[in-house]
Amino acid sequence: MAFIKDLYRDEIRSGWLVSSDVKKSWEKFLEMWQEIDRICRRYDINYWIYAGSLLGTARHKGFVPWDTDMDLCMMRPEYNIFCDAAEREMIREDGEFEIGCKKFNNFRISMSATTMLGTENLHERNPNTPYGMMIEIYPLDVAPDGTPDGNASVMKLLELLSSAGESGYSRIKERVKNNQGTYNEWKLLEKFHTLSEKAKQDFYNNYAAMLFEKSSAISWIEDRIKAPQKTYAKDWFRETIMMPFESVQMPAPVDYDKVLTALYGDWRKPYYDNTFRIGSVYSPDIPYREFLKTVDLEFMFPPEED
Repeated sequence: MAFIKDLYRDEIRSGWLVSSDVKKSWEKFLEMWQEIDRICRRYDINYWIYAGSLLGTARHKGFVPWDTDMDLCMMRPEYNIFCDAAEREMIREDGEFEIGCKKFNNFRISMSATTMLGTENLHERNPNTPYGMMIEIYPLDVAPDGTPDGNASVMKLLELLSSAGESGYSRIKERVKNNQGTYNEWKLLEKFHTLSEKAKQDFYNNYAAMLFEKSSAISWIEDRIKAPQKTYAKDWFRETIMMPFESVQMPAPVDYDKVLTALYGDWRKPYYDNTFRIGSVYSPDIPYREFLKTVDLEFMFPPEED
């Protein structure tokens, strides 16, 4: 049985034309979600629908018609457990699912039987990156809560993240030379910088989990600089409620209204930001490896002349 009603018929939702191709893509996202949900149930991991997907379930009881991706979130300690479990359970050679991305602060599950290319991927592609449709999973880490421990923990995590790259590490090293303080011990930052990429990932995940109880506030750590207003009280997630999303029920934080207000302000008013998030090129039917071998992207999308 399909997750999306009238899967092969175009329809109008909230004044927006939703094509059958978009609905077929929604179907693939929900097939991925079903596997993620299975793993979370098996390992007793709490997760919530998040960002634009949370907005969709609260305002549209499904996908936002013009925001065709899917986002989930977890508390950092359980996110770490999920990432390990997903690699064991989902990722098999020539299997249906792949790791689309595994970074310090997001994890993407990709479906190999589909295609999704953003504008930046049309002419420059990483041969080691899957280009199927993806669900993105965000860890929620410590955020400033006005207490010395909470505020300091956020700065420690941001500093560690900055020290992973060469430019950030050089800036911190220069501060140390000038007898300026660091939030972490310098020896810890030195050690972290010398680790392999995988070891850095493991170290950072464990460090973020260790700091997690230091604050009563949480956020996606990359929003600390770009969008500091996107901060949530842990208490908003104290209970999980089930909310309708297309033909299924999705877990949402009990205080989803407060989360959405922090994310979007007046979230009840529909707003389109000129970004169609499913990608410049997408297909719910064609595996991305086949697509990249057979489609002439130079012909379909000629590079812009300087």
